[in-house]
Amino acid sequence: MWRPCPPVNWGYAVMRSRTGLVVVACLLIGREGLQAQTPPPVLTAVPFNILLPNYNSVAAGETAGLEANAFLARADDSSSAFFNAAGLALAGRTSVSGSAGVFQITSVAPEGLTNVGGSFQHIPSLLGVVVPKLFGRERWAGGFSLTRVNAFAQSFAGERQLDAGATSRRLKYTSASELFGLQASLGVGHSNGGKLRVGGSLDGQWTQFTRDASGSEQGQTPDGLSAMMADFQASAWAAHLRMSAGVQYDLTPTVRVGAAVRTPGLAVLNGGSSIADAQATQGAATASASYFEDDGRIEYRLPLEFRGGVAWVRPRAQIECDVMIYAAAGRYTAFRSDKQWTIIADPGSGGPPAVTNIPPSPAVIDSHAVANIAIGGHVRLSPGGSWRLHGGYATDRSPVGPDDTVFTKVNLQAVTLGVSGRARSVRVSAGVRHESGTSDPLVLQRTLDGPQLSARLRVSNLGLVYSLAVLF
Repeated sequence: MWRPCPPVNWGYAVMRSRTGLVVVACLLIGREGLQAQTPPPVLTAVPFNILLPNYNSVAAGETAGLEANAFLARADDSSSAFFNAAGLALAGRTSVSGSAGVFQITSVAPEGLTNVGGSFQHIPSLLGVVVPKLFGRERWAGGFSLTRVNAFAQSFAGERQLDAGATSRRLKYTSASELFGLQASLGVGHSNGGKLRVGGSLDGQWTQFTRDASGSEQGQTPDGLSAMMADFQASAWAAHLRMSAGVQYDLTPTVRVGAAVRTPGLAVLNGGSSIADAQATQGAATASASYFEDDGRIEYRLPLEFRGGVAWVRPRAQIECDVMIYAAAGRYTAFRSDKQWTIIADPGSGGPPAVTNIPPSPAVIDSHAVANIAIGGHVRLSPGGSWRLHGGYATDRSPVGPDDTVFTKVNLQAVTLGVSGRARSVRVSAGVRHESGTSDPLVLQRTLDGPQLSARLRVSNLGLVYSLAVLF
């Protein structure tokens, strides 16, 4: 039911098609189908879209958000329940980070085309609480965090006028999509009073997809007028339970290592819907296709995660390097339904129209294993001062495999820069995060004059990262 839809002009036909052409193809290529009693199955191919499921694309936490999320071995604040629950035992005071977030501008653009899609959104990335001396026990600490783990959104509108001799076509396309992920973590950490700290968390994760796309075409030829309109809407959501375990160990007074593992998600709830309608005319012939499913069966798998890191920690400066490994979730059908497309074709000969029912094409998620790195740290602007300069770099590789028809593969890289400071019982931070990447060449269908076209997608996220923490 879902298909990735790069926001390109319809004049370039179809990008990343694996099952056929979009609705307009029945009018643009071959000119067959509408003259027959039963139109071709291309009427049931939904418009395309773009969704990025990358795992490391949200800046989380008052410190980690400014240091490219390289915060595994040094985790010691209200984000520890998310990054590494062992770090809760390092918290010296109770703190609440109630407004860690990002103002983010997203741009999605095909190279060589003038139209650019994107979004502007405010992303509350983390709400966290850490409580040392849990239940009066000196070596125990607890914490809770509510963290955004996915925050991709885009919208696009394009128009293309195609003229070739006596033939003229005008094509329009609009799309909007969003991938939303939220994880709640309840964690506990324990210190042995020396070099070792361990911890664990119970996590609940919510993931939601939304999608809205439409397209239209008007074609004028010496033989007459052809026209098409198509509209598609879909949404899906899934809830999972997960667990994590983490450890931190001080190898020396200045070198600290950390590791954490988070289990694959255990699906507990899911649901989804899909609505599509298309109409096409060519001369006296007309055809329509419709689909309605308000209670589909969704499958969305979360991967096994492993993170390991090493940090150099000094009073004046700190730096950390982490490796983040996400296992493959496999290849599987994401949307199942017993409903079928209803296709009605009228050749315009005065007879009754033909009605045909066909099943929808399967939506496939092909999740591959990926490994990312993150390097981040900070330096105090003055010896013993409370103001710090932060920076970081991270990769954000895509888990999308070649058979995936739900998500779009774009490997990203992120850089961060910011400052933080403390005044009495308040700690603040602010900075910027820039993430960008370009897809591999995506093959487009042939245009009317025959040549094959291709394009790359450029994705850019620019975020203003901020946080306000209160210490008790």
